Amino acid sequence: MQKNPAPSAETYLPLFQLIAIFLGNTHKPSFLTIDDKFFTRCNKLGLAPLLSYLVDSNDLSDDSLVTSLNSIKLTSKFSTENISTALNQILDILADDFEQVVLLKGVGLYQNYYPEPFIRIMGDIDILIYNANDIQNVVKKLAASGFYQMSHNPSSFYETHHHLKPFYSKELDVWFELHTRLLPDKSAFGKLHAIQPDFLKTQLIAKSFAGKNVYILQPEINLLYIIIHWVSEFRISGNLIQFVDCCLILDKHAPEFDWPKFLSFIEQRNAATCVKLVLALITKNEICLLPKEHLRNLRKKKDSAGFIGMLILNYIVNGIVNNKFIVTRLIGVSNCEHIWQAYMRNNRPLVNLFLAAKFVLSPPNSKTEKAGIIARVIRLFQRIR
Repeated sequence: MQKNPAPSAETYLPLFQLIAIFLGNTHKPSFLTIDDKFFTRCNKLGLAPLLSYLVDSNDLSDDSLVTSLNSIKLTSKFSTENISTALNQILDILADDFEQVVLLKGVGLYQNYYPEPFIRIMGDIDILIYNANDIQNVVKKLAASGFYQMSHNPSSFYETHHHLKPFYSKELDVWFELHTRLLPDKSAFGKLHAIQPDFLKTQLIAKSFAGKNVYILQPEINLLYIIIHWVSEFRISGNLIQFVDCCLILDKHAPEFDWPKFLSFIEQRNAATCVKLVLALITKNEICLLPKEHLRNLRKKKDSAGFIGMLILNYIVNGIVNNKFIVTRLIGVSNCEHIWQAYMRNNRPLVNLFLAAKFVLSPPNSKTEKAGIIARVIRLFQRIR
């Protein structure tokens, strides 16, 4: 059953404008139609709960979408309740062994930044701990409470990783990662001073969860961490909710956000690329107002992409978010990811431009020989045809 007449193209809402409406920095159009195509895009990019929070039945082009959005909302609320229950249990277990328990990513944001916790969908619980000397004792306690370690990777993989082997509660259907660092020490961003454990101890805010003492990261370091995590791992291809996290942090802390401090954290070219990309998306799409003076200071930072690289990365982002044929079908998401990963290396832009071209023909960590490269070129031309 059709609820509204067929709309013109102008009535459809760009995804970035949806985020601006959510932040309250732009008005919701008086006549707006959400169709199945738009709903599918939101759902794929992790924004369906946010959409269900913003729209009402009159905005939906079909009754089936009302049912779908209500289902999304109920499912997200159920998942969020399970995560809160699991987090409460985990905090009880960790309280005896760690004085400082830091909530990361979604669990550090969903109750402190979002108007309704269910909007911030989460795949797992992320917690940072310090001084994990007797970690096996903690692992035994977690197992006794139904949190068992599970992974396809061997145990040796986690000996140098930034978190322990993931835990899973079958009863609550919740995954949990116990971090000892924010990022792997040997990763492209692992040497940044701002993310080192000793420095992070000075960048915490005391909070409370269900009557328990916890900590979250200060907005400046939290913003950097979320940006690097979202951009460097090419999560743009499947998740925009971390971009919403960045917008909320900047919007909520706008009066007191310490921009000189934040900019001082950007010590590497690849970190500058990540930050420039996200803040450009925010300003270009008018999601929230950022101070021009500090944006000028950011532009002075040397990055790993350069002018051409930033054009390429922005083109990929907009192509994926808006499902453009040239990016998603002609070039292909896998090739976009290879290009993306080249620019995440802490090199000069010209070096990364060469790597981007090389990675499209011969992806890193592959055994592609000359015949394989030729095959990839043939497949690319077949897409063009």
